[in-house]
Amino acid sequence: MKPAEMPVTVKHPALPTIDLASAEKEIVAALDSAFSEVGFCICNNAYLDPESRESAFAASRAFHKLPLSVKNSYAINSAHRGYISPKSSTSRTSSVAKVQRPNTSESFMLMHEVLENDPRLGKPLQGPNQWAQEVPGFQDKMTAYWQDVNCTARKLAKLCLKALGIEIGLYEAWFRQPTEFLRLLHYWPEVPEEPQDSFGSAPHTDHGFLTLLVQDRVGGLEVKVQDGSWVEVTATPDQIIVNAADWLAHLSGGRWRSSPHRVKNRSGHHRYSLAYFFDPCMEAEAVPVMGDGEPLVYSDYLLSRFNTNYSYREGR
Repeated sequence: MKPAEMPVTVKHPALPTIDLASAEKEIVAALDSAFSEVGFCICNNAYLDPESRESAFAASRAFHKLPLSVKNSYAINSAHRGYISPKSSTSRTSSVAKVQRPNTSESFMLMHEVLENDPRLGKPLQGPNQWAQEVPGFQDKMTAYWQDVNCTARKLAKLCLKALGIEIGLYEAWFRQPTEFLRLLHYWPEVPEEPQDSFGSAPHTDHGFLTLLVQDRVGGLEVKVQDGSWVEVTATPDQIIVNAADWLAHLSGGRWRSSPHRVKNRSGHHRYSLAYFFDPCMEAEAVPVMGDGEPLVYSDYLLSRFNTNYSYREGR
C-alpha cells in the first residue's frame, strides 16, 4: 500500500473488553472471540499494582529525559538490550505497508535476565540487561513491574492454549524459560509538517505470542480491523491492551488474527507506554492446530524479523 493511500483513523465501537476477574470459562470464550475477530482486547482487573505501574512509568520518563549522550552510553547491544535511538528501526517486514521511513520513537529495551551461570549466555539474544544507573531505583522499579505483568501474561497464555485445545504440558515446555521483552517507549508529539508516512511506530504486527501494553492517557495507538479501517485504541493506564502476535496466530492455524497496528502521536503531548512481550522459549515450535501449515520455530522467525528491522543487526 502506498503511503498516500493509507486510510485515516475512523470512529469505531470499542475493542472487546475482558474482565480477568470473571470465571475461567468466560475468559477463555472471550479471548477466543476477541482474537478471532480483532486480534486485540482490553483487559480489566489485571494483576497490576498501581504503585509499581506508576513507578515504572516515572522511571521510563526519567530515563528518556536524560541527555542524549547518556542515553547513547546504553546503546542497544548484540543481546538486544539497551537504548534504541530514534530512526534506528524500520518495519521492513510489515505486511500492511511498504515502510520507507524509520520509526521516530525512542525506547529502552529490557529482556529476561541471563547471568554468568546461565547456560543460555552467549546464544543469540541471550545476555545480561543494561540498567540505567542515572535513574534512582531504575532496576528495582522495572523488576517490580515486570513481576506484576508477568503474572497476568502467564494466566493469559494458559487460557489461550486452553481456548485452542492445546495440552497444558506444552505450556510448561514453552514457558518454563520464556523469551520476555519489556520496552519502555517514548513518542514525541507529531509536528504539523511531519510526512503522512512518518510514524512513531509504523504499521506492523508483533512477532511472538502475546503483547501486554499499558499506555498513558495521551493515546495514538491504532489497530487495523477486518474492514481495512484504522481504529484508535482508547484505554486508561489501569487497563492492559492485549494482542495476539504472529507466532500465536500461526499456532492457531489462522483462527486468530495478529492484527497490524501503528502509533501516530497527534496529541501535542509526549506519549509513554510500557510494552511487555511474553513469548515462548527460543526452541519452541508452533505446529498449527488446524489446517496444514508448516511448523514455525520461534527463534528462526524472531531472528529473521530482528535482523531485517534493526539497523544494529544489519549484515547478520
